[in-house]
Amino acid sequence: MLASVAQLEARLGEPVGSLAAEDLARAQAVLDDASAVVIAAGNPSWTDLTVPTVVRVVVLRLARRMWDNPEGLSYEALGDHVTSRAAASALLTADELALIREGAGFTSGVYSVHTPGVGG
Repeated sequence: MLASVAQLEARLGEPVGSLAAEDLARAQAVLDDASAVVIAAGNPSWTDLTVPTVVRVVVLRLARRMWDNPEGLSYEALGDHVTSRAAASALLTADELALIREGAGFTSGVYSVHTPGVGG
């Protein structure tokens, strides 16, 4: 996991160490899932000790969305009440993906690479 249960608890507004039983298992599962997604988009060698801070933030944001919306619904309707949920169809937002890639040292843009000429 690239983030701890205690860090997720803080973002959920729960006292640190308060999750137990099924909630603790669920917190660990969403952190495992979020970490796997971020590692796949970034650097497979990241660990909880080496992950850049900004990438840990992305892990925790994704884990929070998974916690709040485990079914990945984009909207819910109950009678006349409709609730819309942002980015339910995409695991990572474009901004989050950019932060992960930056944290992994990936560069984007146009640049040239010098290669040796033929015959000379």
